[in-house]
Amino acid sequence: MISKENFEKKLIEEHSDACHAAIHSATAAISVVAGGLAQIPLSDAAVITPIQISMITAIGKIFDIRIGEAGAKSIIASFTTAVAGRALSQLLLGWIPGLGNAINIATAVALTETLGWNAVDHFAGIKAEECYKEAKRFEIFTSDFESKIEEIKKLFEVNRDESLELVNSFTKLNNECWNIYDKNLSRYSDGIREKIVILMNSAKEEFLDEVNNKTLSKSSNCFRKLNELKELLSREH
Repeated sequence: MISKENFEKKLIEEHSDACHAAIHSATAAISVVAGGLAQIPLSDAAVITPIQISMITAIGKIFDIRIGEAGAKSIIASFTTAVAGRALSQLLLGWIPGLGNAINIATAVALTETLGWNAVDHFAGIKAEECYKEAKRFEIFTSDFESKIEEIKKLFEVNRDESLELVNSFTKLNNECWNIYDKNLSRYSDGIREKIVILMNSAKEEFLDEVNNKTLSKSSNCFRKLNELKELLSREH
């Protein structure tokens, strides 16, 4: 299974264009207003900070993560403290009396761009953690299912060859779904992953019921549901 770190890299790569657009939009806006506010003491924070908040909110939406103003401000505060140092963060936000108007355009733009990419890493990390947990959940389901295959096969003593073919077909279809899911995991939304889990568990339950009742056939609900899952996995990302 793909590692959590690779999930994060894959997420950033797939959303790179959208992130670039959100960050560029913010830095372009700041480059316009920063120069115009140079002669108005303490005005920078009132204009620049809301732009940065909007940028962080937009980046969160790209990764399907909702974040409010308080959360965005917390990210800004953490970034400026950790990367720029308290004195520079105060200068950037216009907190030092008499120096708020001294922030130059280049500094504001550069720090905002760095802030933006730090936010990208932050949200990609959160989403990667979610995806990784879902992948582990799917993997556990698959391993549990595979471990029962031999036991299930023994239940079919009549028409053994046909029964084994059905069990093998179901196993193959299950593995095809797993491979598609693993390949495209980072692209699925929260809603799609929820549907996938429901269909996956439902197909497993149907399969076990059909096996126990010795009524398994190619037209069984378990095959229909796995085919629905395969279609959903292939289409919705």
